[in-house]
Amino acid sequence: MGTAATLGRVVAPPPPIRTPDQRLRVFISSTLDLLAERRAARAAVERLHLAPVMFELGARPYPPRALYRAYLEQSDVFVGIYARRYGWTAPGETVSGLEDEYALSGDRPKLIYVERAADREPPLDALLERIRQEDQTSYKEFDSVDELGSALEDDLATLLSEHFDISGETPSREAEPASRLPVPSTSFVGREDAIREVRALLCAGRARLVTLTGPGGIGKTRLAFEAVRGLSCRYRDGITPVFLEAVASAEEVLGAIAEALGVADTPGLTRLETLVAYVRDRRILLVLDNFEHVIDAAPLVAKLLATARALRVLVTSRELLNVRGEHGYAVGPLQVPDPSCGCDLGAVLGSESVRLFRDRACAALPAFALDGQNAAAVVEICRKLEGLPLAIELAAARVRMLRACDIASRLDRRLGLLVHGPRDLPERQRTLRATIAWSYGLLSEEERRIFSRLGVFRGGFTLDAADAVCEPGCDLLQVLSSLLDKSLVRGSDGRAGNVRFTMLESIREFAVEQLGAAGDEEPVLRRHAAWFREWVEQWWVAFERDLSREPELAASVSDELDNVRAAVRWHLDAHQPGAAAAMGLALWPFWWIRSHFTEARSWMEEVLRSEGLAPRDRAIAQLVIGLAAVGQNDFAAAAQTLPAARAGLLEAGDQIGAAIASVPLGLGQCLAGDAAGGEAAIRQALDTFERSRHPFGVCFALIVLGRVLMLQGRLDDGIAADESAAARMRSKGELMIRSLSLLALAWAYVATARFDRAAAAVDEALAVLAMLQNPEGIARALDVAGAVAFQRGAARTAALLLGAAEGTRRSVGARPWLLDDPARCRLTADVHAALGAEVFKAAHAEGVALRGAVAVARAAIAGTGAAGSQAASEESSRDRPRSRSSGVGGGSRPARRCAKGKYTSENEHMPHDHAP
Repeated sequence: MGTAATLGRVVAPPPPIRTPDQRLRVFISSTLDLLAERRAARAAVERLHLAPVMFELGARPYPPRALYRAYLEQSDVFVGIYARRYGWTAPGETVSGLEDEYALSGDRPKLIYVERAADREPPLDALLERIRQEDQTSYKEFDSVDELGSALEDDLATLLSEHFDISGETPSREAEPASRLPVPSTSFVGREDAIREVRALLCAGRARLVTLTGPGGIGKTRLAFEAVRGLSCRYRDGITPVFLEAVASAEEVLGAIAEALGVADTPGLTRLETLVAYVRDRRILLVLDNFEHVIDAAPLVAKLLATARALRVLVTSRELLNVRGEHGYAVGPLQVPDPSCGCDLGAVLGSESVRLFRDRACAALPAFALDGQNAAAVVEICRKLEGLPLAIELAAARVRMLRACDIASRLDRRLGLLVHGPRDLPERQRTLRATIAWSYGLLSEEERRIFSRLGVFRGGFTLDAADAVCEPGCDLLQVLSSLLDKSLVRGSDGRAGNVRFTMLESIREFAVEQLGAAGDEEPVLRRHAAWFREWVEQWWVAFERDLSREPELAASVSDELDNVRAAVRWHLDAHQPGAAAAMGLALWPFWWIRSHFTEARSWMEEVLRSEGLAPRDRAIAQLVIGLAAVGQNDFAAAAQTLPAARAGLLEAGDQIGAAIASVPLGLGQCLAGDAAGGEAAIRQALDTFERSRHPFGVCFALIVLGRVLMLQGRLDDGIAADESAAARMRSKGELMIRSLSLLALAWAYVATARFDRAAAAVDEALAVLAMLQNPEGIARALDVAGAVAFQRGAARTAALLLGAAEGTRRSVGARPWLLDDPARCRLTADVHAALGAEVFKAAHAEGVALRGAVAVARAAIAGTGAAGSQAASEESSRDRPRSRSSGVGGGSRPARRCAKGKYTSENEHMPHDHAP
């Protein structure tokens, strides 16, 4: 009856589901447990006077899927907020409502926000990967609710300016004001984040005056015009550029603005009053380009803004206007590639600076192509030019005459190479020198003098260093502040809250030119060298006083390393080799921690070649060379220098220096067959360190003593000594020597089949060595981690780690540590036999190029994580090769046949020709 009754009459459709507001609507999608996040998103939408569309705001009688489908159909923007949960999947559905909402969002503008979390449900990870792959949305991560709200508000404001007219009216093309922006003649590369950030400042209502600052050639003008392009719907009365380059004085700025706006003078009114009357009720965006040389006109811009509420001003300048309400935006260099990219074109082209070079090089020479042959050279060019766009463009133009490798090799004097830019550029931008000279010409005489002297610093400087080197007694703080404002110097947070200052290398080179032209170079360089010699000596005192500060102190030398090198160079050139030798001895702990053995030997060998070298200074240089040679396993060189160093230091009355030389010499005696004599020498040195309360020396002697005991076949005594030494060093907070002691213990534990102890020891050592950034120690740790992995059945992981160790050693010119080498060689042979030649070679080669080897090693020795999973997959792999060794590591079973001494090296004497 019901069916028949419906025939012949029209059934009224159900009433439509209406959204809560008919304004521009923003649909917010998330799991409903994200209460705080949803509240923050709703508040951000409402602050922009838009309508948030949310499940909980609507009608309940309808089924959930019908409700959110209807809401989505009437919404203009889709916002997805994702954390850990994938959400509920309804019966009969294949995806959750969360994924369904994204799928139904269609071609609407989308803003995606993902909370940083490590424990997401797998289906959510899959959805996020799909979103990333589609690459059609704005995708950001957030840590806090406040960060989410702020990001959403800014992004919505930018989106609205690009896609919508907030009034709801769509102006016709004819109604839009004619664009006065310059039409670019070249493509714009990179800076997507900067464009969004500048647009957000201009559109969110918080900033009425935005100033883009940065040095000449950084790309301020181009960024400004790219950022405002397409914002005409936000400024109904137009976006007007005002080019101030040809304006001679601050008094002419108002005239330039009036001319750009087409405003004629009004009788009886000043030009300022005329402009105020014109802009008061208009929604205009002024782009004032190149403001730095008319900076005195800043108060006039402030007056315009104070009287016209709808006016917005975007300024490009090498310094801030320094008026109330100004929002500064520092324009930085383009992203430069990581040097480890090598010839990987995919990784190289991820860099903005490389893409800019390629684009401009192709324009200059259409036949140019970035390929495996020139990629490394292009990376070097971009890194040497520090991502400075003008410099990169000038360098790229040189491809008509030079190969990329030739350009890179000539960039040590870049100001002479980077010339002859396009003729339609202003003269000050046609060469890099002219661009910097423009800024230099705006400085006062005192600012020029200090600026040129700051050029002697390499890699940055502190305020204290600048105060001592530049011009003692001057008001340096005020001058430096001005140079910062003018973008000739950059400031950054240093370690422990200290501020460091830097210069782009192109600017520094110009400063050095001015210093030489003024005739001030010699006294300034002398003060620079004296300051850093004293700095190094104070560093050594601090290092000896508190070994627990090793990471912090090593990092401080890394900050000043280029300055320290320049100081050593100056002392050598000034025929002061004794000072250079003293710096070498003080720097030895840093060179050792960071495995800079080649550099240490090179400097001290030059000291030895110097004339007039005092006997004690000669002995110091020989000591440093000998210690560096031991670090490189070059025992032949150590045997030539350490005996002479010890004798010279004893003659000079330096008991500590002589004892330091005695420690590796005692090890050499033991390796040469005189175990008792070697042990006695080391114990005597240890006694000297103990009596002198020299903590570094005590730790140094203790670790070598453990090696000597093991070399005598006293494996248990050596282990006991090392365990005691490690505990003692741990209590003192010492890190570097303790980590090396732990590595020796790890090999000994492997040799005695105590694999859990070996894993714990090498894991602790790896954590410390990675923190200290010690490549040679990391390589040794990777070897022993490979031994642990192999014993646990992960033969391919072992091969990978052996390769990673080899690649790390190559990076610093080190050889395998002599006392580890027999065990390492046996391990390599066993892994090779277990895997077969082809699989071993591939895994080893993969390891040589491996990034993040420390993380892989720590996962392998823990038996968890990626390496642990890999080990498990090796166990079950159907095509795993059978072992060709005598059962060690073969088949599908873990390698357990490790008799006592199998992977130990200390129970065998080394060949006599390796011993010092």
